[in-house]
Amino acid sequence: MKLIDKDIDVIINDVMEANRFRHHYQVAKYFGVSAQTLSGWVKNGKIPPKHYLKYYSDFQKGEKNYGPEVSSDTIEKKSNDSLPKQSEKISVNNLFRLLSHNKKLIIGLPAIIAVFVASYLLFIAKPVYKTSAVILPTEGSSQNMSGLLGAATQMGLSMPFTMDNEIAWDEIYPEIVGSERLKRIVLQDTFSTQRYGDDKTLQFIIANELDILDKPIHEQQEESAKHLDELIIVHKTRFSSIVNLNIFGFEPKFTAALANRIIDHSGKLQRKYKTNQVNQKRQFLEDRIEAVERELITAESTLRLFREQNRQYNKSPSLILQEERFNQELVLQRSLLVTLKSQFEKAKIEEVEKSAMIQIIDEPFIPWEHDSPKRGIILIISTFFGFFSAIIMVYAKEYIFEMD
Repeated sequence: MKLIDKDIDVIINDVMEANRFRHHYQVAKYFGVSAQTLSGWVKNGKIPPKHYLKYYSDFQKGEKNYGPEVSSDTIEKKSNDSLPKQSEKISVNNLFRLLSHNKKLIIGLPAIIAVFVASYLLFIAKPVYKTSAVILPTEGSSQNMSGLLGAATQMGLSMPFTMDNEIAWDEIYPEIVGSERLKRIVLQDTFSTQRYGDDKTLQFIIANELDILDKPIHEQQEESAKHLDELIIVHKTRFSSIVNLNIFGFEPKFTAALANRIIDHSGKLQRKYKTNQVNQKRQFLEDRIEAVERELITAESTLRLFREQNRQYNKSPSLILQEERFNQELVLQRSLLVTLKSQFEKAKIEEVEKSAMIQIIDEPFIPWEHDSPKRGIILIISTFFGFFSAIIMVYAKEYIFEMD
């Protein structure tokens, strides 16, 4: 290949190899120009004729096939003719040269970052374990009040509640788990851990984890409750009554024990709410029975007095109708009283029952592998980050800082 056909990258590489240059600014000094001017040559893909002649005169002894000497006009013309090809050409040689000259940085930076990240993940970052449970809140042993509602509707009475639709327990259960009352109860429970020993309250354990033991008790309790809320995630499926409960902790057995305590206390609180509701129902039924008994006595007295005063009422159509109204009122009051007493007995039975209001489909398990941090993924991402950072630093050093 003739010398005048060489592109600018080849010329620069020849100059750097012949003079053992490592940087482009040294090549710029060789031609007697600035680094910015040399970058302009590389960008445009051509070298001015006078500088090309300098290169030609210095390197003609090392070349064997130069051919006849050429004038500066011919050189400029051939340089211009080769411009489109050079502007589209990517210098692979220059890329490998940069990488080989900076291989310590390119290999060393990712290695240092990987070692640092691995040390942090192994010795500093605290592993977090996760356990899960699947729960189905139930209605307990409640009975519907359809009979009572039917009788009350006939009398034009409105009931203050119904047992079928009074509370959707699958909707209220997540609220119970996230309530401050439950968190304060669980914070006073004792747990055994490898890190803090046996029979330590959860509040003491969390306060140690958060390093807030030097704060006042009420602040410790408030911050511990907030942290406990972060360890509990409750999710209810939209078209199902099933509730998913996820619990996080710093030790496998502690995490499973915490999940079981939360399930146990939430079930007790739900049963307590149910008991309070049954008590209200029983009190309502008791009051209604007393009122209906009085109305029944009044209806009986009214019918008896009517029949005493009108012994021949069956001979008068108007008296017959009046007697039927009094008799119908009496039958209705007796029917309502029977229904109320039946529901009252059921309410008393429900009041003393201790049936569980949650069914555990999947019990909490002891996790043997931590859920986070994801060590492998983090290490791979950090290593790639170090590698690309090194590449950026190499090109920044070569093309930006040397131009200043």
